Amino acid sequence: MVVLEFSWRSGNGTGYRMGTEGGLVWRLERLREKRFAEDDRQVCMERACILKDTKETLGHLSHVARQAAITRELCERISCVIEPEDLIVGRMPEEVPTAEGEAFIAGNPELFCEAGVPGWLDSLGIYIPDWDRLVERGIGGLASDVRGRLGAIGDGDEDADRRREFLAAAVAALEAVSLLIRRYAEEARRCLNREEDAARAAELAEIAERCDRLAWEPAAGFVDALQLIQLMHMTLSCLVGGRDVTPGRLDQYLLPLYADDLAQGRLDEGDAATLLAMFFLRLSQMGGSGTDFDDSVRRTPCKYTHIYVTVGGVDPQGKSGINALTYVIIDAIRLLEYREPTLLVRYCLGSEERFAAEIAELVRRRLPVTIYNDAVVVRALTAQGVSLVDARGYAHSACHNVLVVGREAGSAPGGFHNMPKLVLLAMNGGHELSSDVQIGELTPPPEEIETFEQFRQALMSQVRFLLRGVRQTWDKRWERSYSQYCPL
Repeated sequence: MVVLEFSWRSGNGTGYRMGTEGGLVWRLERLREKRFAEDDRQVCMERACILKDTKETLGHLSHVARQAAITRELCERISCVIEPEDLIVGRMPEEVPTAEGEAFIAGNPELFCEAGVPGWLDSLGIYIPDWDRLVERGIGGLASDVRGRLGAIGDGDEDADRRREFLAAAVAALEAVSLLIRRYAEEARRCLNREEDAARAAELAEIAERCDRLAWEPAAGFVDALQLIQLMHMTLSCLVGGRDVTPGRLDQYLLPLYADDLAQGRLDEGDAATLLAMFFLRLSQMGGSGTDFDDSVRRTPCKYTHIYVTVGGVDPQGKSGINALTYVIIDAIRLLEYREPTLLVRYCLGSEERFAAEIAELVRRRLPVTIYNDAVVVRALTAQGVSLVDARGYAHSACHNVLVVGREAGSAPGGFHNMPKLVLLAMNGGHELSSDVQIGELTPPPEEIETFEQFRQALMSQVRFLLRGVRQTWDKRWERSYSQYCPL
């Protein structure tokens, strides 16, 4: 049997045998078994009870200040769960409710199934945080950046008070996440004090040391980055309750750390793929076993969440973004064999033959893969006014929404569009057939359409008219809903 040794950090003496009990693949299999054995009746009662308490204790705060204060309560009070298989921590406490618990759920459904708590805790969903910046700067660096902006506001500046309040709340929220990470370090030390197995004790000591650092400092290696992202993702998705918070282009922003660990002998490709598979499995926690909206019965704000990992495409200079970590991520998807995450492939003409072959093999195995024409998406974004560099960095969230990472959220101009109806509008001058009321773009009446090209132009006009309207509607919605709370 081939034994692969893996060390989290250079010189610490910790090693894992890939295929044996306690090894990485064994741990992955145990985690998969636990996921498949989950009871979809289970809920996070703790989160609901904490949120309910805040309605009595935090009602005196302004809307903005309350968001940070609730986040603090959640990060300070939620139980930190570490199980024997865990090497990357960040697990929500869930349980199958008793009859009394079911009665509580029936009386407070918004605490379980809604994004955030409508009217109380805002929970923005469908976005991709700037994970690159988090990994590079750390929570302390982000807090320092926000404090810098806070200190730059002058008394005479427009909306100075509101901007100060928002930025102060942002610092408080970052400090809350830092507290959660430190609490995981403390929990790891508690587990260590009870642990009799020497190998597991060494792992717990390392988890504690890592979490102590990551509570404020940037990631120093590949595993650090996975741990920091996991705990931030758990906060945004499971605690605050935002759906469709996705990891974006992992093969781009984690490549420097992966390459350095590989060069220094702290990691090999097999270890990295297995760790990524475990990381992917944890990102989809609380999502339930349903495969679509119709059969998702989990009572959680994450019940409709889909996790997308975007790979390939081009870099900011327009060169191929396919790299060594891209193939490791593909291996992780193959190892995991689970419905989440979906691999979003940005495919370019002229991509490496190996890349095309490996993606085709995943498709053949019916693993979750979606392929996009990269050049078309980049061109569409730049046509909407997105800068070329930002367009080249796009990734996916929610129902395959193309988003500029770290700069936008929501599904505008998304939605489900009725293409047959657009065809009918193109055939009838933009008028509805049943009422003859004009609801689309005014295009030539049917008697004037003599060629297919004329019909195609009319159809494109109807599509553009619809998308403009959707965009305007969403822009007004965002302005109305969020401008007063996020005065950046």
